[in-house]
Amino acid sequence: MSNAKNETVKSSDFKNKVVLIHFWSAKHKDFDKEMKALDDIQKKMNNPSVIFLKINTDKNIGEWRKAVKKFKKDKYQVFGNDANTYTQNIYQYFELNSTNATKIIMDKKGNLAQSIKSQFNENELLVALRNEFVKK
Repeated sequence: MSNAKNETVKSSDFKNKVVLIHFWSAKHKDFDKEMKALDDIQKKMNNPSVIFLKINTDKNIGEWRKAVKKFKKDKYQVFGNDANTYTQNIYQYFELNSTNATKIIMDKKGNLAQSIKSQFNENELLVALRNEFVKK
């Protein structure tokens, strides 16, 4: 996958890390609020062993680029709807489409720890991430 800076994001970046995968679309009416909330949670976590991977599900890369301009261009802000088989497999596995706003927490071993397919409470998500991080 490539990020907004045209850098490659590899699965090895996530080794031994807790990863929050956030699938989002610029078509979702509250995407900007969710992105700000995730940035706030990331700042509160302040932990390099917890990665926030934000995968856009729009079909048009131009829509993604326009939406991303509103946010900081971090390494893990990626356009996922491309020919990348890895990304397509993620979509199929979690039954995603371009209108879902879904969050998934993966543990340090790369296993699914939690899936959230609805609006989230910022404090609940922060607690879930912290709890997952302290597990051994």
